[in-house]
Amino acid sequence: MFTSPWKKGLAVAAAAVAATATVALAATKLYEVSVGAGGVRVPDDAVVMTREQREDELGRIRAQAEDLDALRSKVGELERLRALVQEIDGLRAQVLDTDRLRARVAELEAEGRRAEEDAQAAETEMGDLKGKMDDMAKQNDELKKKGEAAETAQLEQTQLVAKLQAENTALHNEISAFPHQLTDCIWKHPILWSLTFGDTLKKMALPLECTNVVSNNSWTVEMKVKINAFDERQDTCLLASQVAAPERNGFLHLVLRTKKPYLGFWDNDTWAKDRPLNVGHWYHLVFAYDKVKQGQYIYVNGSASSTTGVIFSTGQGQCVPSTVHPPLVIQQQQLQPLVVGSCDVPITEAVHYTPQLNGEIEYLCIYPYVVPSAIIKAHAQASIPTLAAAKTAKS
Repeated sequence: MFTSPWKKGLAVAAAAVAATATVALAATKLYEVSVGAGGVRVPDDAVVMTREQREDELGRIRAQAEDLDALRSKVGELERLRALVQEIDGLRAQVLDTDRLRARVAELEAEGRRAEEDAQAAETEMGDLKGKMDDMAKQNDELKKKGEAAETAQLEQTQLVAKLQAENTALHNEISAFPHQLTDCIWKHPILWSLTFGDTLKKMALPLECTNVVSNNSWTVEMKVKINAFDERQDTCLLASQVAAPERNGFLHLVLRTKKPYLGFWDNDTWAKDRPLNVGHWYHLVFAYDKVKQGQYIYVNGSASSTTGVIFSTGQGQCVPSTVHPPLVIQQQQLQPLVVGSCDVPITEAVHYTPQLNGEIEYLCIYPYVVPSAIIKAHAQASIPTLAAAKTAKS
C-alpha cells in the first residue's frame, strides 16, 4: 500500500513517545527499605535524599507521569489517526476501484453507443434490404405477370393460328366445292369492262339479260373501282337501272353516297356506315342480294361492312330502319338495260336524279346467285388480272 510522508511522521512520533515513556519508567525505580533491629536498612545503590529532595524527585516523577499520560494520550490519538489513515487508505482503494469502475462504465457506455450505432446501421441496412426485397418481389410479380401474359399471348397466338388454319381449310374447301372458280368466274361471265369517265356525262349500257338477272332474283355484283373525284352535291353512280319513273322496289342504284357504298331499290335501301372511300385508291366492292333471306349486303375489300337498312312503311308514310328487304322487281314495261357510270332518273317533271362517276371501273361481274363470303374474300385477296392481261390471256 502507498504510504505518504505525513504517515511516516506519525510513525516516528509514536516511536519517540514510546522511548520517552521507557526512560521515565526507568528513572522512577523503587527501592525496598528494610526496617530491622539494626534500624532502617537501605540498599547499597540507593541514594539517600533529604525530604526536600524526595519531594522534588516525587514532583519530577509526577511530572514525568503526567507527561507519560500525555504521551499515552498522544499514542492513543496516534493509534486513532493510524486507524483513520487505514480507513482513508481503504477509502482511497475504494476510490481507485470506483475510478476503475467509472472507466469500465465509460468503456461499456462507449461500447453500448457503438453497439447502438451498429444496430441502427444494421436496421438501416435491413430496411434497405427489405426495400430491395420488396422491389425484387415486385419485379418478380411483374415478370410473373409478363410470363403469364406471354403464355396467354402464346396460347392465343396458337389458338389464332389454329383458327386461321381451320378458316383457311374451310375457305379452301368452300372454294373447291363452289362451281365458279376464281380463275374462270371472269371468263364465264362476259360482263367485263375497263371504263374511264370524265367530267362529261357518259354511261355504258349492259345487255338486257343483266336486268333480268337482278330482277326478282338473288344476285351478286362485283367490281374493282377507283374514284378520281367526288361531287359533293350528289351521289357517285356505279351501276343503275333505267326507268321512266322510279317506283318503290323497282329502281336499282348502286352508288357512293357521302363516299360510302350504297345499295338501293328505291325506298328499300342499305348503306355502309363505316367504310368511306378515298380518292385515288382501288377498292374491291361487292353488292349482293339474297332473295331467300331478303337481305342486302355490302363488302369492301373482302370484308362485310356494318350497314344500315331502311324500307318504306305504308302505315307510317316514311322509311323506317329494317334488316328485311323485299326483292327488286323491275316491271316489264320498264325493263331497260342496266347502265354503268351514270343514270338519269326523273324524280319530278322539273327535277332529275343524275349522279355520275368520275373514276375507273377495272372489271365488273354480275352473278345470278349470292356468292359466298369466302369466295368474295378470296377474290379480294387474289391478284385478279387487269383487262389487258385478261384480253391477252383470252386471245
